[in-house]
Amino acid sequence: MLEKEIISPALYLLWVFSIAVALLYSIEKHRILDDFSKIIAFFTFGLVAFRSDEFPDYREYLEIYRITTENGLFGIFNLNLHGEIGFKLIILFLDRIFDNPLSIFLISAFASFVLLILVAKRLNLSFSQVWIGYFSFFFLTKDLGQIRYSVASLLVVYAYILSGIYGKMVFAIVASFFFQYFSFFPILVLRVIRGIRYEWSVIFGLMLIAIGGSFFLSFDFLTFIGPEKITDNYYGTDYVSGSIINVLPAVFRSLLVCLFVSYSVRGHRLSAIEHDLVIAIPVSIFFYVVFWQVPIVSQRIGGFFASVIPFVLVIAVQKTVNNLMLFLYFILCAASFNALYFSVSYL
Repeated sequence: MLEKEIISPALYLLWVFSIAVALLYSIEKHRILDDFSKIIAFFTFGLVAFRSDEFPDYREYLEIYRITTENGLFGIFNLNLHGEIGFKLIILFLDRIFDNPLSIFLISAFASFVLLILVAKRLNLSFSQVWIGYFSFFFLTKDLGQIRYSVASLLVVYAYILSGIYGKMVFAIVASFFFQYFSFFPILVLRVIRGIRYEWSVIFGLMLIAIGGSFFLSFDFLTFIGPEKITDNYYGTDYVSGSIINVLPAVFRSLLVCLFVSYSVRGHRLSAIEHDLVIAIPVSIFFYVVFWQVPIVSQRIGGFFASVIPFVLVIAVQKTVNNLMLFLYFILCAASFNALYFSVSYL
């Protein structure tokens, strides 16, 4: 297992390499640069899979692994045991093959790595640029802290960019059954509201509605949408006792991205898929704010919508007039560095 003293400086070094490759790609678009970024990403995902118990989620997943393997098939449907039914099945399967909890982290890291590549490829985006956005904004908070949430978020994004309703349903079921119960919700919501126009009047309107509605939504609301055995586990914890201040960084980040996108795509026509991804960002603000009293719901659902940010940023960069691209991309890199700095400092 790797300690913080090894992982933190290694992540800084890998991030510097990632920035260098992405900047080179913005100047000379060679496929080999994207391939090199994939190698960097592979080593980065692999590095954090070997993290020690100093990191916040390690002991949690060790406990899930221990309890699941001890209870076997009879325990996977016990809602008092933490974790989704499908995730417990994965643990039992991996335990039969490897008999080592490290397998959970390795498989989850590999799944996130593959999904990230697939989403970038389907959107025809440069992986080196997508990787910078993902590494800086989400890698350290998801893949290094919430591995189920990481995989579920990328499954949700992949569902967003599928055109067929049946494909979306399959990904919603897989994400919800195996990784996060909430995963189906953002897929359903985005399907329903896809006709909303991306305008600042809409963004501010959503924020006002969210602020007003937030005073009526507390943890008691969860008792109506979740099994009692699950919600009882959260009473008296930080997961259900929030402050509006806690969601401000996420809201501010999403607003900055909205501003960046609005400037970059002016005069450009967005495809249906691009529009769905772009509109997900103001929707993320809505859910961050409306559920601020219940952090676990605010962070999970708002975060699912915000997961499109790395891909939307690259789409915005590609829409920018060529002579401004490097300048705007520099701004993106600077914002990414700040996100990385604070994330690594947290470690």
